[in-house]
Amino acid sequence: MNIAQALAKVKSQININGNKISDQEKVIILAEVLESGFSEVLLNKDQELSKEQTNKLERYINELNIDLKPFEKIIKRAYFFGVELYVDENVLSPRNDTEILVEKVLDHIKKNNIKNVRILEIGIGSACISLAIAMNTEVDKIVAVEISEEAISVAQKNIERYSMQEKISVVKSDLFSSLNDVKFDIIVSNPPYISRSELKELDFKVTGYDPIIALYGGEDGLDLYHEIFESAHRYLNKDGTVFCEIGSEQADRVKKIMNDRYKEIYVFKDYGNNDRVICGKLK
Repeated sequence: MNIAQALAKVKSQININGNKISDQEKVIILAEVLESGFSEVLLNKDQELSKEQTNKLERYINELNIDLKPFEKIIKRAYFFGVELYVDENVLSPRNDTEILVEKVLDHIKKNNIKNVRILEIGIGSACISLAIAMNTEVDKIVAVEISEEAISVAQKNIERYSMQEKISVVKSDLFSSLNDVKFDIIVSNPPYISRSELKELDFKVTGYDPIIALYGGEDGLDLYHEIFESAHRYLNKDGTVFCEIGSEQADRVKKIMNDRYKEIYVFKDYGNNDRVICGKLK
């Protein structure tokens, strides 16, 4: 079996179970099998796979099809905002739509010409958001809080990989509980926002391999928004702004939570035209 045939095999065998796989993901799988770069896959489609490589490909297909394991959790690697990250079952796999959250934070910093920006991230997970921000603008400091020690270990691994220890600090904390009397220009978070009913409907690919603590946001999915916006004002500078990812049908309810202390509340859509990010400036 050559590379071209292997690409076709991946597409046909994975898609038969209702899974969807993009052309880019096919190339990523073959690159992983060959332990090569993407260009080698694309430019050498006549190259034959060894027996060992063929067995490896079959194992990946089985894990994807039978175990329904997300590929990034198989290879323990994901990509977010152009950054390669280590991921495992202790952190949420980065979603493409979360890149909108990063884009809006970066736009805000540029538009308002914020110098030496100080940012608090609530729930760092894999560190995908903090790293993407730190790598794409000048930050004085990003402090990230995280309740899960296992997630902190993953975040630190990614932060150290890109030598960002001076820019990004991780604090074990249940939201704001371990923070001192410090102020930030921006608070950013992708909190758990899946409701109880939605959790029951999620694919096993998600609930089986992403930590429930990073998904479940209480009965209506809004628990963390209440907790964040109850205290966030104490940690914001004048005109400080909060950016949060939200569920596609949560915008109006989160706005109501924010209305007492925040102004200029905006909602931004993701690549699928769904509400995905909400932000508001401290009154």
